Amino acid sequence: MKISKTLPSQTHLIPDCLARMIDQIKGLGLSQEVIFQIKVSLEEALANAIIHGNKSQKDSPVEVSLRILDNALEISVINQGEGFDFRHIEDPTLEHNLRKLHGRGLFFDQGQYG
Repeated sequence: MKISKTLPSQTHLIPDCLARMIDQIKGLGLSQEVIFQIKVSLEEALANAIIHGNKSQKDSPVEVSLRILDNALEISVINQGEGFDFRHIEDPTLEHNLRKLHGRGLFFDQGQYG
């Protein structure tokens, strides 16, 4: 099963996109905890794609897809940005990063569920 959506780079569209995608996977027998983890991961990835990848340029689309496999869920979020090397992102748990309001999304997604 594959669920795909394309949306313009407007953060106010994220909640509706999330709701539609989550509604389609609710009948798969996943626990509420797993559904919550998927929702948070998708929300972070979409926000990063829109804000950082596409620089909030409304005419730049973001494509998101969920592919349900036998024992896994594959999430793909594609933006029109230049990309980045995730190995150069600072660890948000370092003392000088603890009070920053941003910078935990990738760490959260990979460290918690990856």
